[in-house]
Amino acid sequence: MVPNDTSRYILDQLSQHPQCTVEETLHSIKNDWFALGRKLTRENPISPEVEAALLERDNRRCCITGLDTNLKYTYIIPPSIASDSDLQKGVSVPTIFT
Repeated sequence: MVPNDTSRYILDQLSQHPQCTVEETLHSIKNDWFALGRKLTRENPISPEVEAALLERDNRRCCITGLDTNLKYTYIIPPSIASDSDLQKGVSVPTIFT
């Protein structure tokens, strides 16, 4: 997101909700961001089968640090997001996230 897009989004939200104060609108936008952050950082366990496949694929080494001990795999986008009722097809997601 670039600053101009952010400004346009905030102005758009203000015009769509004229009954709200600027502070209320900014608070709502912040809450949307925090909600999305919580959804994207959920801890989803990785099955032993998937972990074994990842270890084999990566030669038992972290592809970022190169370390080969204490490896802990995690999802970049947690699979639980697919069943999140707030993010289902047909549910309105704020345009700032699209």
